Amino acid sequence: MQLRAALVNEEANSLIWRSIGIAEGRKGNIGVSSLALAEEALLQGRLDDLRFHMQRAEQHLAQDTPEWAQLEALKREADDLEERLRG
Repeated sequence: MQLRAALVNEEANSLIWRSIGIAEGRKGNIGVSSLALAEEALLQGRLDDLRFHMQRAEQHLAQDTPEWAQLEALKREADDLEERLRG
């Protein structure tokens, strides 16, 4: 997938994450879609959307997969963001 290849150089590009989320959702991959949309929300500092998409991804992803590991890392980043926003 060309979008995934773009992440190699553009991991912090929220538009790419959003595009992946939309594409995966259209294919019915709800867990991966939500994970990508959570990444987008993190980059944009939208904590409510981030939590929503992480919860949704958790409901649809299988444990012990690379996507699950990505979700766990994302949870830690979300906690860090929340702490920084509280200041």
